[in-house]
Amino acid sequence: TTTTTTTKTLRTTMAEPLQQRALFGGAIVLGVPARFADISEFRQVPDNQEVFADAKTDQSVIVELVELAEEAQDAEAAAFHFGSIANDNDAADTSAIEQAPLVQPMDPPHEGLRTVCWGMQNVSKFNEGQESVNCVRVHVACFRLRGISTDCVVSFNSPVVVSDASSSAEAVDHTDVGTFNQPPVALQLFQSLIQTFEIKDYTLFQG
Repeated sequence: TTTTTTTKTLRTTMAEPLQQRALFGGAIVLGVPARFADISEFRQVPDNQEVFADAKTDQSVIVELVELAEEAQDAEAAAFHFGSIANDNDAADTSAIEQAPLVQPMDPPHEGLRTVCWGMQNVSKFNEGQESVNCVRVHVACFRLRGISTDCVVSFNSPVVVSDASSSAEAVDHTDVGTFNQPPVALQLFQSLIQTFEIKDYTLFQG
């Protein structure tokens, strides 16, 4: 996938500003901090995903377009995808901490619903083994577009503990982790960035 970064800076309620990123050729925009690199510049990313990551904190933001999960009721959509992410990551343990009690309509002109949840997952990157397990706070927002049978899933992964045996350990800056990975700070960033999610071109979903 190809993304571009504009110079427009989005104001948030926190000190860290967000930069508007153009996803899927500009069909969707999302605000992500400048410290997050576009992973497609370094490795291949599936066509239905956009991935950004900050090596110094091991935080990542993933936007994924998937077929609407009919088995999940609208109010449970984010929690369903939280479980799917845990399954895909072979998470050793998960705990859903909180889920938004109300399904929120997306801002006009979008005709969809947004649900959110977050929780802990014990995950080893790239299946590195039990000794490399990181304790990661996973935040998930699902923008459900029932009219076009699509779930737009935005996940923000923020490690609370990075194992010394993890492949991420060498690049991690513990000062940055202490600043950005604190659960309240990470949650505030997640809540800020999902407010910037906007679909610009619905022809994206016609293919």
